[in-house]
Amino acid sequence: MATAVGTLLKKAREDRNIHLEKASEDLKIHQKFLEALEAQDFSVFSSQVHITGFLKNYSEYLGLDAKQVSAFYRRDFGNIHQTLSAVRPLGVRLPWATPDKIAGALVVVIFLSFFSYLIYQYSLFVKLPTLIVENPPSDAKVKSVQIVVSGRASPGSVLKINGQEINAGGSGSFSENISLKIGANTLIFTATNKAGRVVQVVRNIISEP
Repeated sequence: MATAVGTLLKKAREDRNIHLEKASEDLKIHQKFLEALEAQDFSVFSSQVHITGFLKNYSEYLGLDAKQVSAFYRRDFGNIHQTLSAVRPLGVRLPWATPDKIAGALVVVIFLSFFSYLIYQYSLFVKLPTLIVENPPSDAKVKSVQIVVSGRASPGSVLKINGQEINAGGSGSFSENISLKIGANTLIFTATNKAGRVVQVVRNIISEP
């Protein structure tokens, strides 16, 4: 009659008068796993590697030939458990997913998100605002004493032309009718953000009515 692996382990332990509690303490393996090996109940193990590793350690501890014990296991149960390491039953908790660790991870994620948001807001606050004057082009000549200036600036910035504040829409776009004098005119556009950073664009216009 073929020797069953569980029977072999249990007999070796009892022959040496070793209690399961003592074996568990010596091997640093939970007692339920040793009981499962002796009962040949391999459903409590998470993987094939888990089983064979415990079999080897337990066999050597009991003075048995670990290779022979592993051969008995493969003979009787190898085909049944060969896919155990590749399939994790639904509902099995991952060993690292404890409530404390999950809570700690959430705190870290929230902190990093908030810190990233502050950095982003700070960069928007201190960097130079955008100011693009689309019309008129530089060094333009016009045959009029009126000109429409247009462009866009960073939303929220204060926009001025020759020191006179003009209205920019919520998107930062602006369009304004400006009076010119005959001859050379200098239009100085400035955009100032909330941090007081200023960017300037100059346009030289010659009016020839």
